[in-house]
Amino acid sequence: MVETVEEPSRFAFRWSHPAGAKPAAGNSCLVEFILSSEGSGRTRLRVVESGLEALEWPQEQKIQYAAEHNEGWATFTGRLANLLTKHPAEHPRG
Repeated sequence: MVETVEEPSRFAFRWSHPAGAKPAAGNSCLVEFILSSEGSGRTRLRVVESGLEALEWPQEQKIQYAAEHNEGWATFTGRLANLLTKHPAEHPRG
């Protein structure tokens, strides 16, 4: 469920909530994508996933989830960076 859209700098959504429940703080994780200018036409993307500690999951499941998502976000943000490096004219900065 999309929680926040603040164009052009922030997008946030919730996931990992129980089936049939409305995602909210305490029963889901919040994923935020935050863009900030770094000067010289550069932009920083920060990905933050929070709320895991509040979920009613066994500790082992939380540890596995965090490890998998750390690896997954690193993989996908790396792919995005690679794409933007290879095709900068197709993705104007500004």
